[in-house]
Amino acid sequence: MRFNTLILLFGFVFSYNAISQEVKGRSKPQSLNISNIEDGKIPKLEITKLFFKDNDLNNRLDANENASIKFNLINDGDGRARNLKMNVVQISRINGIELFFDEYLGNIASGDSKDIEISVKSNMKLKTGLIKVNIYISEANGFSKYKNNPKQIQFPSLEFKAPELKLVDYIFSLPKKGRLAKGELVDLTVKLQNIGQGKASDIVLSFLLDENVLAIKGKEFAFSTLNPGESKTCLLQFIANEEYLKTDIDIHFEISEYLNNYGNNGVISTSLNAELKETPTIIAGKEWQETEIITAQLTSHVDKNIPVNSKVNNRFALVIGNEDYVSYQSGLQNEQNVDYAERDAAIFKQYCLNTLGVKSENMFSITNATSGIMSQEIKKVIKLTELEGNNAELIIYYAGHGFPDDQKVPHLIPVDVSGGDLSRAINLQELYKDLGNLKAKKVTVFLDACFTGGGRESGLMASRGVKVKPKEGSLGGSLVVFSASSGDQSSLPFNKEKHGVFTYHLLKALQDAEGDISYGNLYDAINIEVNKTTLRNQGMEQTPKVNTSSKVVNDWRNWKF
Repeated sequence: MRFNTLILLFGFVFSYNAISQEVKGRSKPQSLNISNIEDGKIPKLEITKLFFKDNDLNNRLDANENASIKFNLINDGDGRARNLKMNVVQISRINGIELFFDEYLGNIASGDSKDIEISVKSNMKLKTGLIKVNIYISEANGFSKYKNNPKQIQFPSLEFKAPELKLVDYIFSLPKKGRLAKGELVDLTVKLQNIGQGKASDIVLSFLLDENVLAIKGKEFAFSTLNPGESKTCLLQFIANEEYLKTDIDIHFEISEYLNNYGNNGVISTSLNAELKETPTIIAGKEWQETEIITAQLTSHVDKNIPVNSKVNNRFALVIGNEDYVSYQSGLQNEQNVDYAERDAAIFKQYCLNTLGVKSENMFSITNATSGIMSQEIKKVIKLTELEGNNAELIIYYAGHGFPDDQKVPHLIPVDVSGGDLSRAINLQELYKDLGNLKAKKVTVFLDACFTGGGRESGLMASRGVKVKPKEGSLGGSLVVFSASSGDQSSLPFNKEKHGVFTYHLLKALQDAEGDISYGNLYDAINIEVNKTTLRNQGMEQTPKVNTSSKVVNDWRNWKF
């Protein structure tokens, strides 16, 4: 009896343990959360209204652009979609793109929907291609077809295309009939254009004026965007007060945009009338009648659309335009003005700043310069070039009278020096000697003057020079000289274009080539066109020439600015 009891007890314990293990085994399927499915109702997810939207609405992701992918996630099933999670993956292997999104989407009840947005941002490293993005969505109970079968969207991308903001044209005008002088209101109208291939945004054009030059209207302009080829017209109105002492007005401008790298800064210059003298002769005489006033209207195409190139740190320039000899030599009857010399110098200065890469702090310009001022500025720019060392480059431009002494040595003539006394004139051979002693890499001289004459008593004749063949001295260093004429020829004006013939074709060659021209090609172009122009218009030959030092005689034609 006792034995049977023990057997029964053992059997009961064995049976209990076996039952307990079986129950634990069946409990595992409860992790599927079947209990959360309400009455067997199942969700059904659908992605609809999937689209791509970029900032400029061109349906393309451009470099450095923000965009978004948007869609509507609908639950068309009978049950609630629970604990939705999203993952977004770019599978096209295009660098320069980032995706931002919320991983957790929450729940969506039956019949409801949710608007989803994925932020897309590109940087400057973006490459051109086709971007493919997969959208994965999971649901807590596994009721999402997008977990293993993602929804894909494709859209094109475009690598960075640079904008280029430039003042492509400008014109001065006087609101009231008068002259460009102190106390007179002046309008400067400019055209700002994006000449690059990329869109520019957050654009600001600012004008910076000298002390005692006051902006009346339009000192700063702002534009949200400029598409490639798009332009804007801006008006600056200014006035120089009576305390303004210089004859030139330099209007600096700065162009900024979002990337702060694609605006071309520069300088626009104009000249006031020669300063009024207190002597009755000047006030009542020929000065106002005979001095050419550089008015608002641009009369030559080379004055506009001046090409812009990058700056060169070690390049210096001195530009001299001597036109008004009459005002400074009223007692000397034979001295004549040099037509358009001021304009020649003003426009060549702009080419130096914009096309030839001269920084504004390395740019020096004087008009109607006296002997003292000419000597001072020449010494200064030579010294600065000398301090720069072997990598320095120097450009000197002169438009005005030239004249030989009794030994036929050519001189540059300041406005207060007459042909009868050259003691204070600039001896050109001595100047060449100083330039040749420089250790500079390049020294380039442009002379729109001639140095011929029948004798010092003859005065400075009405052309841009007089008539005797001067001596040609040897050149040293790395010096190249472009001269407007040869032998006993005159350097003539080009009335149609309001420039000297030589200067006009020099500017035109630089403009046509956008500054990318060798010295040899520059000389060839000038030489041919100057001859053609003077023969057609004046029936006279004018043949430019080039003189070089022995050091660069075999190399100069390949030089470039």
